[in-house]
Amino acid sequence: MKYTLIKLIELGDLKGDEILTLNRRGGPKQSARITLDGKVKTDDGKIHLSLSGASRHCLGRSVDGWTSWRLEDGQYIDSLRQNYSLEK
Repeated sequence: MKYTLIKLIELGDLKGDEILTLNRRGGPKQSARITLDGKVKTDDGKIHLSLSGASRHCLGRSVDGWTSWRLEDGQYIDSLRQNYSLEK
């Protein structure tokens, strides 16, 4: 099973409106919110269909959004997805 943001919301691991942060080397920290429908809304109000799309928008280059964005407690959002792959 592919664990998407919406699936993690449905499972209760993420909440809509949860704040994410992205650290930029040499630049300010970026933040975004997860929408109830599993999209990512960056500080400038733009809606992105994926974490990677939001990362690309903020950084100006392609990176893996799952391993770039952190939850408020500091863990990478990918750690939520990895919890399910470890159960198999």
